[in-house]
Amino acid sequence: MARGSKTTTAAKRSAPPAPKPADNRDTLSVAQLARGILSKEIRPRAGDVRRLADAALAVGKPNKDKKAKTDGGKKVKGKKKLAKIPGQKTKN
Repeated sequence: MARGSKTTTAAKRSAPPAPKPADNRDTLSVAQLARGILSKEIRPRAGDVRRLADAALAVGKPNKDKKAKTDGGKKVKGKKKLAKIPGQKTKN
C-alpha cells in the first residue's frame, strides 16, 4: 500500500510572515523610546539603554557651577582665646 508523503506540498504551505519595517530608533525622542520599551513594542538594545541612562542622569543632576573658593578654600576663623589658668591674675 502506498502512503502519502508526510511533507507538505508547496500549494499547502502558507506564505511567510511579512518582514517588520525597520524601526529608526535614532529618530525617536527619548520619551518615545522609553514609552516604546515600557509598552514592549521596542526591544531595548545596549545603545538605547545608554541613551536613556544619559538622559535620566542629565535631568536628575543639573550641572552646577562651582563657587570660587576664597583663601585657598580655608574658612576664615576669628582669634582663639587661650584657656584661663586658675589663680592667675589678668592684665588690665
